[in-house]
Amino acid sequence: MPDTSQSGSPRIPHPRASPIGKTAQSSANASDFDYDQEKSEFEPISVEALIAESHAESRNAVLFPKLRLTRIYHDLPIPVANVNSALVRIGDRVSGAQVIDINQKNIVVQVEGERKTYSLK
Repeated sequence: MPDTSQSGSPRIPHPRASPIGKTAQSSANASDFDYDQEKSEFEPISVEALIAESHAESRNAVLFPKLRLTRIYHDLPIPVANVNSALVRIGDRVSGAQVIDINQKNIVVQVEGERKTYSLK
């Protein structure tokens, strides 16, 4: 039974005060949360600005080449990988991407400063 102390009307528990696994009986109001807008580190942003920012990031996104990694020879003094039917070492370029690292199960390539890992299947 809800608490009816002082005002006579039922007192609905705070959403964070409800037991785990049970939901509160009311919808949350803005005053139910301890949020101080004066101390917020985040600036409000409009939906339009967020969409524009997302589109700008996608236009600047780096397109990585489609690489087919078929084998890695990691037991050699200098590791070698078979990528797109060509043997490559660290520092070599394949389809416009530079090979940065070769380990037992994957290679790391770089295009325009961005890196991507390709794994053996």
